[in-house]
Amino acid sequence: MGAITISYQTIWAWGDLMQNAPTPFDVKTLRDMSLSYIAMQEIAKKNDTPDPLKDLKNV
Repeated sequence: MGAITISYQTIWAWGDLMQNAPTPFDVKTLRDMSLSYIAMQEIAKKNDTPDPLKDLKNV
C-alpha cells in the first residue's frame, strides 16, 4: 500500500465535521493538489532526489 489521492468521502466528512460545504471548485482543487503531491513523491523516490528539508543544514 502506498499513498492515495484524498477521497471525496474524506472531503465530505471534513466539510460535515466543520459545518462547511466546499464548492465543487474547492473539491477539484484539493484532489488535484493531492494527486500532484503523490506524483511528486513518486518522482522523488525514482530519481534519488535528496530531501530538501534535510539539506537545510548544509545551507
